Amino acid sequence: MHKVRDEAIEQWEMTIERKMRSEDCQRIFNLVAESGQTELINELIPQIVDTTLHHQLLTLEQENSIDISVSNDDKKVSLKALSDGLPGELYTEDGWILRFSNK
Repeated sequence: MHKVRDEAIEQWEMTIERKMRSEDCQRIFNLVAESGQTELINELIPQIVDTTLHHQLLTLEQENSIDISVSNDDKKVSLKALSDGLPGELYTEDGWILRFSNK
């Protein structure tokens, strides 16, 4: 969550705060600033990142040709087998966002 969710949110926050110097980031900053909707955009960024994570996890769960596993005591276990729904792992009160994200 930190390396994916938090860093994605931080990158967009930096864009909105004009801390990113690329031409594209400057263009986006100007659009947001001109719109007067900075607060709304900052509220949307984590939601958009979470929606993307949700769909990525759903795809990993539903796609039979993809099976990610973890090693535990010399035994490989499928992530699909460890979870009753990978996307749902994000949101619960003991979910990945609350446990591992700083944003």
